Amino acid sequence: MAIVLKSKPGLSSTTTLNIPKDWDPTWFRNLISNQLKGADVRNAVGVNGIVVSGNISSPYATIGFGAPVTLPGPVTISAPATGTALYVYGANGAFNTQFISNNVTGNSFGVRILAGTNASDDAFVITNAAGTFNDLVILGDGEATFQSQAGTPVTILGSANTVALNIQGGVIEINEISNGNQILLDATGTDYGVIGVSAAQTWFLGYALTPATTPTPVLSWSQPGQVTISGGGGSGINALVVNGGVSQTWTVEIFNPSSSAGTNYGLLIEAGRTTADYAMYVVNYNDTGSVFYVNGVGGVGIGVAPGVAAGTLSVESNIIAGSYFQTGQGTYLMASSVAFTAGATGNAPTLTAGPVTGNPTKWIAIDDNGTVRHIPAW
Repeated sequence: MAIVLKSKPGLSSTTTLNIPKDWDPTWFRNLISNQLKGADVRNAVGVNGIVVSGNISSPYATIGFGAPVTLPGPVTISAPATGTALYVYGANGAFNTQFISNNVTGNSFGVRILAGTNASDDAFVITNAAGTFNDLVILGDGEATFQSQAGTPVTILGSANTVALNIQGGVIEINEISNGNQILLDATGTDYGVIGVSAAQTWFLGYALTPATTPTPVLSWSQPGQVTISGGGGSGINALVVNGGVSQTWTVEIFNPSSSAGTNYGLLIEAGRTTADYAMYVVNYNDTGSVFYVNGVGGVGIGVAPGVAAGTLSVESNIIAGSYFQTGQGTYLMASSVAFTAGATGNAPTLTAGPVTGNPTKWIAIDDNGTVRHIPAW
């Protein structure tokens, strides 16, 4: 009499307990069909990328992966005795590896790499396909190095009006060989703005026609307190323009903190060659009239046209002195470029009270537009 097997495919203790005492071919056929057949790995059906190969004519079965493979997580790959633990080979024209996270705000994480202890470790390295050039290296202490092959820049793309690169703490160090250390600021047009430092350790702001062109400095400084603004922008183009801000504040203030007598200097201007040059020029707010200038030969004009002779002060209106005037020559006290007004009224002059008794001790000459006149003095 046949006994119905009450266990799952494969041999178990139930199979042993149900072996008949007498030979039963029907029971044996059921054992083969229902249990031993299911226990043969060659008859297993692989899922999620697991492939089982083999048939009744092959002595052994082969179990492996077949694309696509889906494995339930977590998956752990143990470290080998030596060498790399995981190799992944990609197809032509496709990404080698892709990590897809949950699309949930605040809970969508990517890849975390726990590696590196100090600067001697490579925690993360990206190398070109030929294995000859490292594009990105992150060391165990967090130092990251981007390297671009010749003629290929490293590009950081940002959105409009947003910060594309934010570095908190530390500094940015740029080492460029041919034209010094430089940061190029590119915009529409033919020129590049340049922030750099030359091989002579002179910092500068300037411009260059191309990234390979030696830049032209506009503003440079080589040590604290020494700043150079270079002209050369073209005729009629000012090298420096300073626009004032808040009302009733100075546009420019020059302050020397030195407290030593004879060493506290203010402003040095080296400019001007002739009377037609302006070594220093001050005009009114609307730039419609000269207020004060010093020409190239030392002539000073206040409210007058250019052309004052060397060592001459020319004033359009009055000079008001809080103390006295001192002249360095004894020929004339003063000179007029136009004739003095006579001022005569027809009255007889009377002199009844002089400073001292007697004649004047000097007659001080004045130049009345070419006519010498004298003023008595005791």
